[in-house]
Amino acid sequence: MYPSTNRPWNGLTVIQAKHTISYNSKFNDPDFFSLTSETATITTEAKKIKKLIDRDGIDNYIIFSNRKLPANVNEKIKTYLSDETGLAKENIGLIGIESM
Repeated sequence: MYPSTNRPWNGLTVIQAKHTISYNSKFNDPDFFSLTSETATITTEAKKIKKLIDRDGIDNYIIFSNRKLPANVNEKIKTYLSDETGLAKENIGLIGIESM
């Protein structure tokens, strides 16, 4: 029941796994999330999410990764994905190594 038993997501959910073999990687590493890089993982995923919304009508999106997720980066990525895709921030989930 994500994100909680009181308010679980409804509708179509896409779950992504984005793992790395690099040690001590973070969600805010430039190859994963950068507002200036067209090839960063989150940037390319935002384009795919938008297509899924337009084609399939997805309602929720969540990424699991074995990277560390600093609290301030969590909100920045959710805001970016929301702005780029139209999904509400509360319908975007980021799960880092701390939560797995």
